[in-house]
Amino acid sequence: MSDESLARRVVDLVSDWGGLFQGAGRSLRENVLSFEDDDDIVSALGWQLQRAAFNPQVVEPLLEAMAGRWSAVSSAVRRLDRDEPARQTSPPSSGSPRGTDFWAPLRGRLR
Repeated sequence: MSDESLARRVVDLVSDWGGLFQGAGRSLRENVLSFEDDDDIVSALGWQLQRAAFNPQVVEPLLEAMAGRWSAVSSAVRRLDRDEPARQTSPPSSGSPRGTDFWAPLRGRLR
């Protein structure tokens, strides 16, 4: 099946484009938040941005998702700084509740 005929089939089958774009955006934001390391997500998004070149329909959601990640992460860090007057000098151990899944409170914030 050619790309053109596949694209035509998709257009014919999708009845709710708004819902499709909304669901895709939610999935993108969840995926961006799922990366534990900024270097990994920046590398992955950089690759996608290169492939998208100058297509604003692709580039804009990618940049919005990354901005949302950095906003959520920086908010969480500020909250941790405020809630913990004595800052830890080393990462929490794996037995620590925070060490188990630091990203858990951030997942779902951007839905």
